[in-house]
Amino acid sequence: MSPRSPRPPELERALRSFHEGNEDETLRWLLKAQESNPDLAPAEVMLATMYLTNDRAAAGRQVLERAVLQHPLDPEPHLIFGDLGWQERRVSDAFLQYQRGYELAKDFAGSADRKRQLQVRALAGLGTIAETRRQHDQAVKYFEQLVSINPEHSQAHFRLGNLLFALGRPNEALVQFEAAAQTSTDAPDPRLTLAQLYQQHGNTEETSRWLQQAIDQTPNSPTPRLAMARWLLQIANDETEATAHLDGAEQVGASAADVGLLRGLIAWKQGDLTRAEKHLEPVAIADPQNTPANCSLASVLAEQAGEDQQKRAWELIQLVAAKSPQSADIITTAGWVAYRIGQWDIAEQNLRRAAEISPRDRDVHYYLARSLYRHGHIADARQHLEQALKLPGLFIHESSARQFLRELDRDGGSP
Repeated sequence: MSPRSPRPPELERALRSFHEGNEDETLRWLLKAQESNPDLAPAEVMLATMYLTNDRAAAGRQVLERAVLQHPLDPEPHLIFGDLGWQERRVSDAFLQYQRGYELAKDFAGSADRKRQLQVRALAGLGTIAETRRQHDQAVKYFEQLVSINPEHSQAHFRLGNLLFALGRPNEALVQFEAAAQTSTDAPDPRLTLAQLYQQHGNTEETSRWLQQAIDQTPNSPTPRLAMARWLLQIANDETEATAHLDGAEQVGASAADVGLLRGLIAWKQGDLTRAEKHLEPVAIADPQNTPANCSLASVLAEQAGEDQQKRAWELIQLVAAKSPQSADIITTAGWVAYRIGQWDIAEQNLRRAAEISPRDRDVHYYLARSLYRHGHIADARQHLEQALKLPGLFIHESSARQFLRELDRDGGSP
């Protein structure tokens, strides 16, 4: 049965009976539904699924075991057991169940549409496990089989592209990313995907090349221009070029939130706190759920000398923290704002926690270095400062960090 087909009336009656707690009646209606629609799973499999999707795992497993015995040639019970094994991180068990499901699906004598769906499910499960085990060659074979059975499976094309890239086959990866984009409007731009993968591998030249290709291929889209601006700011450390691409993105319709946040970050990095506040405040006001904008604004306010700004910074981060107290960005910002307003103990507590959660965040290490230095922990402060300067990625306070390190070297570590 197609996912978009109307639900058979027998299934509606079965669901009603299930929620009334009548298993026998439910099964009777499921049998009727299955008899009239060959694309449906056996009645026992559907009943097991009802239990499992209603948080009644024990009953679902019991019915599923019955289904294996009553329908030994049907792949679906094994595929469901495979899903359960995967969810519970019993990877070897899941693999065996997916493998058995795939073997049965190859020779399945039921409807052609259901056979295809079952093969796709089995191959997706096997491919996922092979990928998890870093058996990339084997995972590629599974996903290649999958897309040959269902060429419209956008996610499978995308995952196959990632695997091919991991195997050093970027041209083949691009073909799969393009296929993913052709079969789903939700798939990302193929060139942006390649740029992101090259960025993850530290290949600056290829990252820049593919970002530019994305811009050239879709000149009226703000997305690749924003991606280029972010990369130039965060990785290439080129605020001038980032601003130029941001201007271009704005001209072709980039959202005020995206543009405002990036302009605010650029101004903040350049030390122009007034301009940073001007760009960030409208974004934060328009969307209180925009954590990057609100955290950046709170930090920018706290770094200003005015008592009013620092008071606003503290009030803002308390408001934001009340909604998402476990957010790493919010914990970091709360620590930095506390430091800036003289709440030393609160600052160090939050910043130590932030460094544990986000060990590769350069500004976190800088903030913690400042706090540790304030408490007289000079060696630890230097360690975090050097870590901040060594890591890759966006570093708002890089200039201040280098100046701080020079001061430590000059003064011999005296606070």
